[in-house]
Amino acid sequence: MVFGIKKLRERVAKLESIVEELASEIESLRTKLNTFIGSKHYAVIMGFLSESDFEKMVNICIDISKKDKEFVFAGDPINMLVYLFDVDPDKLHKRCSWLINKTGIENLKYRVY
Repeated sequence: MVFGIKKLRERVAKLESIVEELASEIESLRTKLNTFIGSKHYAVIMGFLSESDFEKMVNICIDISKKDKEFVFAGDPINMLVYLFDVDPDKLHKRCSWLINKTGIENLKYRVY
């Protein structure tokens, strides 16, 4: 019987860990949603010459969004556009400029609305 209780405790501990991870992810999504809903400004990054360049940018944005709860973006693969959302237009300018420089992808331009 002791062996069964030990296994049960291990499984409960694992489930508790999973629940904590889910709670953290839910909070992150809640923050992103609030940023998106509260956004009065957005930026469009355009000028991708290939799908691989577009995918490179989207993957970088995905990595950033996992680390920065306030980084909200959307990729439009049909038109090869990347949208960033924020309440602060100056922050959008800085982020777009930084992203374009970081990727080294040529021909990219952005516009903040």
